[in-house]
Amino acid sequence: MAIVLLAFSMQQATIVTSLAATIFIVFIAPTSPAAQPRKVIGGHSIGLLCGSLLSLVPHTLPVTRIAVFAVAVGIASLLMALLNMEHPPGAGTALALAVDGFAVDIVLAVLIGVAILALIHRLLRPWLKDLV
Repeated sequence: MAIVLLAFSMQQATIVTSLAATIFIVFIAPTSPAAQPRKVIGGHSIGLLCGSLLSLVPHTLPVTRIAVFAVAVGIASLLMALLNMEHPPGAGTALALAVDGFAVDIVLAVLIGVAILALIHRLLRPWLKDLV
């Protein structure tokens, strides 16, 4: 988590929350289906895609802002379910990008971060125990 906090500024706190939730799932509930590397990477990738695309929709009025944010989360959730890549923090990633807007550095940092988490999960799997 310290690496995530160092990589992002406080202006990007919304994306940090979804990564923190992933860290929780991977290390506290490692046998959970949502902790599987395919779902961690896939869920955040879908969230990145949906959030990035919806951030392009003009949303200056409060009502359109709420609608765009809700659609980003809804489409991300639906795609994760349809593609069997359910990872709830991925919906948070979609919301974060819809709120904060697309930025290459954020997308790369999230992809690298979840890839590292998935690799750590895979390597430590024999020693990780569910704590919930």
